[in-house]
Amino acid sequence: MKERIGAAIEKKLEEQPGNVNLEQQSTLIHNASIMTIHSFCLSVIRDHFHVIGIDPAFRIAEEGELRLLMQDVLEELIENFYAEGSEAFLNFVDQYGTGRNDQKIEELILQLYEYSRSYPQPEKWLKECVDNYEIDPEKMEEADVVQEAKARVRQNLTDVKGFVQQAIEVCELPAGPYMYGEMLDSALVQIEQLEGAETFCQQEQIVSDFTWKRLSGKKDPTVDPELKEKAQGLRKQAKKLIEDLKANYFYAPVDEWIRDMQEAQTAMKMLVLLVQAFAEAFSEKKRQRNLLDFSDMEQFALRILTEEKVDNPGYYFTKHACGMRSDYTKEAHAHDWNSLTISRILTHQEYLGHTVNFRSSKRYYKDKRHANPPEKLLIFENTHEPIVTKETWELAQCALKSIKRTDTLGVANPLTGLVYCAECGQRLYNHRHGAKDAQGVFKSDSYNCSTYMLSRKRETRECVSHQVATKALRELILKTIQTVSHYALSDEVEFARKVREASELQQAQAAKETKARIRKAQKRCKELDVLIQKLYESYALEKISEKRFDDFLAAYEKEQAELKAVLETDTEELRAYEVDSDHIASFLKLARKYREADELTTPMIYAFVEKIIVHAPEKIDGERHMQIDIYLKFIGNFQVPQDEPTAEEMAEEEKQKQRRAKNREKVARCMERKKLKDAQEKEDAAHENDSAV
Repeated sequence: MKERIGAAIEKKLEEQPGNVNLEQQSTLIHNASIMTIHSFCLSVIRDHFHVIGIDPAFRIAEEGELRLLMQDVLEELIENFYAEGSEAFLNFVDQYGTGRNDQKIEELILQLYEYSRSYPQPEKWLKECVDNYEIDPEKMEEADVVQEAKARVRQNLTDVKGFVQQAIEVCELPAGPYMYGEMLDSALVQIEQLEGAETFCQQEQIVSDFTWKRLSGKKDPTVDPELKEKAQGLRKQAKKLIEDLKANYFYAPVDEWIRDMQEAQTAMKMLVLLVQAFAEAFSEKKRQRNLLDFSDMEQFALRILTEEKVDNPGYYFTKHACGMRSDYTKEAHAHDWNSLTISRILTHQEYLGHTVNFRSSKRYYKDKRHANPPEKLLIFENTHEPIVTKETWELAQCALKSIKRTDTLGVANPLTGLVYCAECGQRLYNHRHGAKDAQGVFKSDSYNCSTYMLSRKRETRECVSHQVATKALRELILKTIQTVSHYALSDEVEFARKVREASELQQAQAAKETKARIRKAQKRCKELDVLIQKLYESYALEKISEKRFDDFLAAYEKEQAELKAVLETDTEELRAYEVDSDHIASFLKLARKYREADELTTPMIYAFVEKIIVHAPEKIDGERHMQIDIYLKFIGNFQVPQDEPTAEEMAEEEKQKQRRAKNREKVARCMERKKLKDAQEKEDAAHENDSAV
C-alpha cells in the first residue's frame, strides 16, 4: 500500500512540478505508518507493554492452537461446576443441554464469550445483560429493555405511517381508488395514537386493539386498476408491519412478559457466570503460555490508549460547571466513552464550520428542555474553519444512517442498509452462519429479502428468495466501480453526455406522478373559476348575503392561489435539468481518488454506492440468473457501453456453460446415489429390527 501511495504521489509530482505540498508528502511517505487495525494494536502493545504488565516476549497464537486450548479450558470448567453440584448449574444444564454430552452448553459459552469481546468493556457488558432481565413491575417503564422496545416500536411506526400515507396519496389521484380513503384514514388515526403513546402499556393496549377496516368493495369503471392494486399493496405492507410488532413486542400481556423475563434471569445469571469463569481461566492459560489472540490485541490496545484519560462530555460538563446540571457523570466513569456518545458527536454540523442554534426548547419556563426537530434549527454557515471536508462529513452520516448489527467477530457488514428487493421494496438482511475458517470467516455469508425470510415459516409466503452471496456482491460492486471509473476518466466529455442522456430517461419516468398532480390541479382551477362565476351570479341576484359571499370568495381564492403555486412548482420541476455539471464533477473526483484501488474497502462503499437493487432470480437453460442494479452516487444506475463479444469470447463462454452443466449433472448423480444409500440403510435397519423381534 505504501509503495502504491508513493508511486501515485510521484506521478502527480511529474504532472505538477514544484507543488510544495506534494514534495512534502513525498518526503514523509517513507516514514508513514500505514497498517491494518490489528497491526496498529500490536505496535501499541509492543511499545507500551509495561502499562498493562505483560511479558514483551509474547507471540500471536495460531487459530488451531487457540481452539484446542479453548476446548481444554471448557472441559475443565464444566467438570469443576459438576463437582460443585450447585442447583443453579444443574437446572441450567437440564434446560439448555441436549443429548448425552454438554456440547450445546459449550457452544453457548463460546458464543457469548466471543461476542462480549467485541465490546470495549466485556465485563461491564455481561453485567448489563443480566441487569436487563431484572424488571421491577412498579418501575417497568424505567427499565432499559422496555425503553429499547418503545424506541424500536416508534422506529417501525415511521415505516407503517409512510405506507399508509402513500396509499392515501394514491387514492387522491384523479383515477385513484377514492373509496378506500375512509378505511385508510381510520388506520392513520390509530397509527398517530400509537405514535403519541407515552408508556409501553399504552403501546400494548393500542396495538392489541388495532383494527383494519375492510376495504370497500365498490366498483367504479373510472378507477385505474393499477392504482387500486398499488393502494392495496401499500396497505398490505403496513398491515404486515403492525402484525410483526404484535409478534415481536406484544406477543403476551405485559404481566406475563415481565414474568418470563424474571424467570429467564436465573438462567442468564448462570450463563454469564460460566462465561466470566471461562474468560478468567482462558486468559490465565494464555498468560502462562505467553500467548495473545486478536481480541486480546484489541482489548489491550484499548486499555493502553484509555490510560490517556480523556474526559467524556458528561464529566467535562460536571468538572467545568457547564450545561443545565452539575452532576452529569461521576468521577469513576469520567473516561468511559460509548458508541452512542461518539455517534452523536459525529452528527454535529460544527465539523463543517457551521454554528447551530436552537437545538432545544421548552414551551414553558418550568418545563424540561426538549430537542428540536431539524427544521427548527437555525444554522449559520461558515462561521469558523471546518474541521473536516463536506465529503468526509457526509460519508460519516452515511455510515451512521443504517443500524449494522455486529456478529460474533465484532464486525458489521457495510452493505447493510444499502441492498433492497426489487419486488417488495424492503431491505435485504445479512445472514452469517455455519462453520468458520482459520481466519474466523463464516462459511455462509449472504443477503436475502427480509419479507421472504420473515414469512417463509408461515402458511402464506410473501415475496420470493433473493439470496445472493456477500462475496459475489462485493466483487460485482468493485467491478462496477472500476469499470465506470475507467470509462469516465478515459473520456470525460463522452461520459458527461451519456450521464445526461440517462438522466433524461430517468426523469421522464419520474415525471408521471408530477404530471398527474398538474392535471388534477388544472382541473380543480377550472372548477373554481366556474364556482366563483356562479357565486357572483348568486350574490347579484341577492340569493346569498354579503357576509356569506365574502367568506366563500375568500376560501375559493385562497385555494386557487395555493393550486397555482403548486402548478408553478411542479411545472418548474418538470423543466429542471436533473443532473448538473457539479454531480458529474463530484463523481470524477471520486474516480480519481480511487483510481488505483484493487480492493473494495468500507470507505469506498460509502463513497460510491447509493443503493443496490436485487431482482428475483430466474432459471434460463438450467442456470440461475439474477439481475442486480448498482446505483452509484451522483450518476445513478449508469451502464457502460459494452462492445460486442468476439468469437473467442463467445466460444469461451460456451465452454464455461457446458462445464457448469456437467457439474450440475455430477451433483445430481451424487445426490441420487446418496438418497439410494440412505434408503438402503433404512431398509437394512428395519430388517434387522424385524429379525431381532
